[in-house]
Amino acid sequence: MSVKRATMRLAMGLLAAFVILTVGFYTKEEAVALPSKYVVSVFGQNMSTSHVYVNDGKSYVSLRALTDKLQTKISYTKHSELYDYHQYEFSFNEERAMVWGNEHRGFWIQSRPVGKDSGPHDKKIYKPEQICVQESDVCKVDKKRYRGPILVKGTLYVPIREIAQALELEVVMKKTDGQTVIDLASASN
Repeated sequence: MSVKRATMRLAMGLLAAFVILTVGFYTKEEAVALPSKYVVSVFGQNMSTSHVYVNDGKSYVSLRALTDKLQTKISYTKHSELYDYHQYEFSFNEERAMVWGNEHRGFWIQSRPVGKDSGPHDKKIYKPEQICVQESDVCKVDKKRYRGPILVKGTLYVPIREIAQALELEVVMKKTDGQTVIDLASASN
C-alpha cells in the first residue's frame, strides 16, 4: 500500500508542477489574441488593440493597419532567390519607408526622401545582426539579438519606434486608465 500511495503522491506532484509551470505562458498566436495594455494612436486617432503586439517589452504595430491609418498605399513585392524576400514600401511626409527581408535572414527598415534613388541620403533604421558561415555569404538572423519586424500569422508587425523614425514621426507615450497610449505625431521642428 505504501508503494501505491507514494506513486500517487509522485503523480500528483508532477501534475501540480506541470500546471504551475504552464499557467501564464502563451504562444505568440495566443498572446496576439489577448487584450492589449497598449493602444497605438496616430495623430490622435486610436487603432484597434488587435493591431498591437508586444514582444520582449518592445511594441509592434501591424504594418497594414498603420498604413491604413496614415491613409497611404503600400506596395508589396516578393523576390524569389535562395529564400523568398518580402519587400514593403510606402510614402508618408515626403519619406519613403522600406521594410524588406524574411524570417530566415530578418527584416531591414530603411527610408529615403520621396523621389530619390538609393544613395547617401538613405537612412538605415534597422539592420538585423547575422550569423554567417566564415568566408561565405551563407547567413541567418541572430535570433537572440533580433528586435526587428516580425511575422505573426502572416501579418507583418513593425517596431513602433523604428517605423516612426523612418517616417520622421515623434513617439509620445502616456499612461491612462491602466493602458499605455503610444501616440505617433508629426515631429516638432
